[in-house]
Amino acid sequence: MIPTEVSKLTKRIFKFNAILMLISAVATVAIGYSLSKIHYDIKLLNAFLSATENVESNFEKSLQLYTEGTEEAISHIHSLRPDDESKYIDFISQIEDTGTGLDLDLSLRSIELSEKEASTKGNTLDYQLSLYGDENSVIDFIQELENMPYYLKIYSIEYSDLDYLEDDNSKLTPNIKITIRLYVK
Repeated sequence: MIPTEVSKLTKRIFKFNAILMLISAVATVAIGYSLSKIHYDIKLLNAFLSATENVESNFEKSLQLYTEGTEEAISHIHSLRPDDESKYIDFISQIEDTGTGLDLDLSLRSIELSEKEASTKGNTLDYQLSLYGDENSVIDFIQELENMPYYLKIYSIEYSDLDYLEDDNSKLTPNIKITIRLYVK
């Protein structure tokens, strides 16, 4: 006798097997895709590694070029710093000559700023310049300072516009004060 009807147990077994086959097919496709992606990434990384085999020698060469330029810059800055007292006096006279050349009544006095420099930057001399003038005088004087063959740092510029001063006695005193630091050896 041939059974005409499939039993419920057999139907469940076929459904369960179909679900397991479907899950395994999806898993196989996902694993295959992931594996092909991993092979592609490995291929790219190997190409990158082969292209960058000689990077170390190029890095050393660029580091050498960079330090050569740095040494030249440092030696130039050191050459701008006065060596002895005669050059300090020359600096002071150049400042005064600059003021005279710009028709500025300039006075220069030595001060000591509270802000200290790192010992690696060398010694410093601090000065306060007092002068009488307008905005153009300040700009012209700063441009002349920048052109001097010294290593300077401008710490502050105090400017009072004479048009806004009400006290006539204030108009008789210098209205521009510039604080600078000279770096020396």
